[in-house]
This record gives sequence, C-alpha cells and structure tokens, in this order.
Amino acid sequence: MKQPDITSNMTTSLSNRIFLRVGLTMLASILFVVSIIIYQFQNHIDTLRDRSLQGQLEDIIRHIEINKKNQLQVILPPRLQQGYESENAQFRFIILNENAIPLAASKEQIKPLDENTLNVKERTLIFFENFDEQFSLKYYGVSKAIIKNDKLYYVQVAQSGAHKDLKADTILEEFIDQIAWVILIVFAAILFVIYLTIKSTLKPLSEISKYATAIQPNTFHLRLPVNNIPREIIPMVNAMNDALQRLEDGYRIQREFTANAAHEMRTPLAVLHTHLETIDDKEISSLLLKDIRKLERMFQQLLKLAQMDNFITDKASKVNLYGLVGEVALDMAHIAIEKQCELEVLGDTNVEIIGDKGVLAVALRNLIENAIFYSPSGTPIEITIDTAHSFSISNHGPPISHTNQQNLFKRFWRANPNEGSGAGLGLSIVARIVEAHDAHIQVTSTKDGLTTFTIKFSE
Repeated sequence: MKQPDITSNMTTSLSNRIFLRVGLTMLASILFVVSIIIYQFQNHIDTLRDRSLQGQLEDIIRHIEINKKNQLQVILPPRLQQGYESENAQFRFIILNENAIPLAASKEQIKPLDENTLNVKERTLIFFENFDEQFSLKYYGVSKAIIKNDKLYYVQVAQSGAHKDLKADTILEEFIDQIAWVILIVFAAILFVIYLTIKSTLKPLSEISKYATAIQPNTFHLRLPVNNIPREIIPMVNAMNDALQRLEDGYRIQREFTANAAHEMRTPLAVLHTHLETIDDKEISSLLLKDIRKLERMFQQLLKLAQMDNFITDKASKVNLYGLVGEVALDMAHIAIEKQCELEVLGDTNVEIIGDKGVLAVALRNLIENAIFYSPSGTPIEITIDTAHSFSISNHGPPISHTNQQNLFKRFWRANPNEGSGAGLGLSIVARIVEAHDAHIQVTSTKDGLTTFTIKFSE
C-alpha cells in the first residue's frame, strides 16, 4: 500500500511546526515590547506636557502685577505675548477673580478655560482637558488659585493637543515611519535565520530517512548513522537500529532454515528416489517417482530462492543480452522440442546490461520454462531483445486475468494448484532477480492468449 506523503503537509511537518510557533512567539513578543514602549512613551509625554503647562503657568504668574490702582495686569515679554496672540489659539491663558470674572486673558479668550476648577480654594495645581468647538481642538490645561494683595485669583493656562511642544503625534509618526519598518526588516531577517537554522538542524533527519529507504531485505546489515545528528534524536536512532538488528536476526534465521532444510532434504530425497526405482510394481513406482520429482523440484527452488535473497548485483559486470538468451534457449531446446514448440531469438545482438550472467540465466530459464509449459503444441515462443535495454518472452496460451497478473510473482501462488509439477516459486525467483538488478518486469496478456513477460533494465 502506498504511504501518504506527509512531508508536504503543513500541519504535520516538524520544520513548519517549529517555524510557525517560533515565528508567532517572536511576533507576539515584538508586539508586546512595542506596546510597552508606546505605553511608557505616552506616560512620558503626559509628564512632559504637565511640566510644560506648569512652566507656562509659572511664566504667567511671574508676570502678574498689581498697579497703584490695585488693579491686576499681566505684562508679558514680546516673545510670550506673540505666542498667546496666535490665530490658531494654540496657547491661551485667563486670569479670573474669586467671582470668576475675567481680569486678563490671551487673545479672544473671554470665558474660563475650565469652570470646574474655580471652586477650589487650595493653592494646588489642577490639570484638566477640554474641547474647543470653535477651533475643533482638544486642549490640555492647568489651573491654580493664587493670592495677591490678600485677594484670591484663578490663573488658568492651556495649550492645544496639536502643539509641537507636546511632540506626541510627531514622535509617534516618526516612530512608525523610521522605526517600525526597521523592526519589520529585523523580524523578517530573524525569521529567515530561524528557518535556515531549523532546516540545517533537521537535515540529519532527512539523511537518516534516505538511509532508512535504502534498507531492504537484502541489505538488513545497514544501520542508521548516529554521527552529526542532534543528541535528542540519538536514542530514537539507536532504538531503530536495535529493531533493525532484531529483524536482521529473524530474517537471517528464516533464510538459513529455508536453505538448510532444502539442502538437507536433497540427500534423503535422492536415496528415496533410488529406492523407488527398484520397486517391482512399475505403476506404483511411476506414481511415487512423480511425487518425488515434485518434492525435488520444490526443494531446488527453495534453495535457489534462499540464494537469491542474499544476492547482491555486481555493478562492474556486463552481460550481452543476445548471447545470454541464445545460450539459455539452446540449453532448453530439448524441452521445447518435447512440447513441439519452437524457440525464436530476435532483436539486437549488441545490447549490454550490468548484472550477473549466471543469476540472469536462472530468471530467463524460469520464464522460458513457464512459457513452454503453457504454450499449446506447435506454437512459437519468441524471445526479443530490444535496444532499450530490455527483453521480452512471448507465447500463445490461456490468457492471464488482471487479478492473476497481480499474484503471479507471489511465493507459492499457483493459478491452478492441481496443474503442473511446480511449487509456485519460479516466478517469485524471477521477481527477486529482477529486483536485485534494479530492473522492472511487466506482464501483458491479450484475450486471444498472447502473453508477454518484459524485463526492462536501467540504461
């Protein structure tokens, strides 16, 4: 069954999980820090504003005088006077007596800046904020009760929220324009570094997966490497290697048992074969010898299958396909003649592949033997060598259904158990040889009974 590809799944990828969580944590941390900075900044701005208002109030109080007529007047320096006479009313002040009657004020200021502070007799600073509908401005102010010549006066000063001395809006705008984009670039750079770090950290896991993919029944001796991998992953790799060791031991015991059993049974079967030939009743002897031959063939195939399980292709050995096919076909000609079938070898004579000649001959012999068995008498069997590093064996016989085609190469599987003398191991041996040579085998069967086995080798 094909395993689902989970490496591309966002929700199951380990690197994506780590990257997403670290990225979200960083983003939350940056937003938290920026919020704290803005909060602290706003507090400092409020403090600076209050200090500015307090200084403005003290300037006004310092320039209050009581003339000879016992009248209050404010004589401001030209610089301050100019500021309080601006058209946009950014700065304003007013001085009222204890009855809230204006005595002196900035340009066009005719009423108290804040009426709620006029009832306070204590000489303390009282900060306030109001909205001027005439200029559509929010302004901040401070009020203080003072005593001059034993009389109570209220001094109120204010400045608009848009005044540059407050600097809040300006600094915030500069922060967004000049600092925020730097934070975004730094954030992106850190994320990129984290991404590369995660990739490089998890790279050993990709290497381990490649090693694990290469482990096959004939390469159980391979182990996953533990070099250059994170210390936290080493226990998992060691556990997998231990599991592979147990599998190798079990697989080796199974193969050794099969090979030993097949080998050890050869001598008793040969002795039994000899004894049966001496039986006087030839009919009984013939039936028993037929069964013995089936057993002999089955144990020979088991022994060959055990050998194929341990087989590894020699990558330096080259085989001429036409020469190999010709030798095997000549060797099996007598079987074809008995069945009155004709073996025909066709195709290119110069096709070479990498492989083991003796082992490939076993596969070819099994395929030809299978074709001869299922071919009607008098029909040809064609063995064709193709320039695309492949050869095919075609014969006429009963068609093979699609379901049976999927079972052909299973061990001990036979379409008709009561037919023939085989044990269902011949084609499984072919499949193992093909796999050992990194080749592919394909079966096609038409309704008119033309069946073709094609083996394609790597170029």
